[in-house]
Amino acid sequence: MKIYKKIFISVAAIITVNMAVAQNVGIGTTFPTDKMHVHGGNEISSVTRYSNDATGVGSDAGMRVGIQYQAGIHNNQYGYIAVQGAMPFYIWQANNPRFQMDGSGYFGIRTKPISPFSLAINGPSIIFPGNGQPAQLAMADTIFNTQLPIGLSMEKRNRLNSKHFLSLSIDQSKALALLEANFFNGGFNNKTAQIRLDSNGRIGMGENISANTILSDLHLFGNQRLEGTAPGRLMLHSPTDDYFNGSKINFFYTPAQKLTNNPSDPSMGYFVGLNDAVSNVDEARAFAIGKSTFPIFGNGEIPGFVHNYYNQVGIRRYPESAANNDIKIDMMGNTRLTASKLTINRPFSETTASNSIELRNDGMYKYGFGFDVSSDRFFLYEGKSNSNALLIDNNRIGLAGRAPTTNALELNGNASKSTAGSWLGNSDARLKKNIHPINNALNILLQLKGVNYEWNDNKTGYERPAGMQLGFTAQNVKEVFPGMVSTDAQGYLQTAYGSFDPLIVEAIRELKNENELLKKELEAIKQLLQQKN
Repeated sequence: MKIYKKIFISVAAIITVNMAVAQNVGIGTTFPTDKMHVHGGNEISSVTRYSNDATGVGSDAGMRVGIQYQAGIHNNQYGYIAVQGAMPFYIWQANNPRFQMDGSGYFGIRTKPISPFSLAINGPSIIFPGNGQPAQLAMADTIFNTQLPIGLSMEKRNRLNSKHFLSLSIDQSKALALLEANFFNGGFNNKTAQIRLDSNGRIGMGENISANTILSDLHLFGNQRLEGTAPGRLMLHSPTDDYFNGSKINFFYTPAQKLTNNPSDPSMGYFVGLNDAVSNVDEARAFAIGKSTFPIFGNGEIPGFVHNYYNQVGIRRYPESAANNDIKIDMMGNTRLTASKLTINRPFSETTASNSIELRNDGMYKYGFGFDVSSDRFFLYEGKSNSNALLIDNNRIGLAGRAPTTNALELNGNASKSTAGSWLGNSDARLKKNIHPINNALNILLQLKGVNYEWNDNKTGYERPAGMQLGFTAQNVKEVFPGMVSTDAQGYLQTAYGSFDPLIVEAIRELKNENELLKKELEAIKQLLQQKN
């Protein structure tokens, strides 16, 4: 059996105390279901109101604490604390206001509200994640307004709220959002972005960046300095699967009117980079410095200096790459060297047979000159005859393939001059002494024995003429003129036929004198015979 006891106070208001059900108290209801149950009847709100007007009658201009509920709409329920319009509101702790709202609706936590910011916080702030979720701080502009003037921003200001030191803002554009950072020195604030991150993942840095177009993943404006903290700490790394571009630094000058995203706009510039073009073996794994003459988004590049994986160097071209290629410097174009000395040094450990300079035509070896290590001599190679047109060995010169072994000048084959006449040599009497006439020249010459012969030379290395020849033997000449015969480095006798000319002249002179004498004697005999007759 249930026992109800009700207490009614006043005529205009009803206060009901239900003693049987945990002593619930009801105002405006005869059946309170909570410790304090306030019922507003058919009105749309139930409130506890604190009024400050003279009559004590509640009004919208007063102060109140209430819970708003609209019947039939489950989600439309909320609580509120209301104060008179344009009045501040505080939550105090002891004698200190911890939460403040000014008359314009701006809030401050541990500080006074700061216009025009809706919320100002004094002291560190921390956000705790819930239910294992990461901590998040979200800011959103009005999604229906596409014409917001500045988008969303966070700013660092000084205590007097007069100067900006840092500003982060998101641009209002919905098609291409921009996150901008502005750094200021506390002086004049022109709100110009220095760092910009767009929704394509590109970063731009520098002064007045908002007036420029970001054209690369990282675009720096103004002067830059890169300083590594230790050797090898400053790196440029390309993706491992980029087989065509590699790692590159490009230096471009583009006229301002051409600085757009249009790939067809030309630019003048240079590049430094490591190529990885595996499709072209000559360009693979090659460090290059060169000039770019194609559009700034193209791949037209002319190398100026190249150093490849095989330790080869190319100038104005990529060297023909091969692990066993003995070409270490590959140069294209006319070249001038200004120096007092040009040295080609062959290391002792080098396996090649010579130090040489080769002259080629479209890669084919045509001519060359250099030092033959195996033979210890200088050579000049001639491609048409496939032989050495000139050899210099131990201060001796060999021509037409002749390896000089004996004389200062040696020649394989015939020699000729462009004009008639003999080879000249000094014969001035002022350069001679002990000059004496040659006597008995005819008898001396008659001791020489002219012969017909054929060459049988397979020992000296000379190319001897074929067929019957006319001349002397050196042994016969040595018997008559010992001083006109010498022995070469191989032990064979040699002489110069031209040295007989003075003897021949004097022999002819003797024959002429003898002929004149005989003519006189014959004339005298003729006269004697005529006298006898």
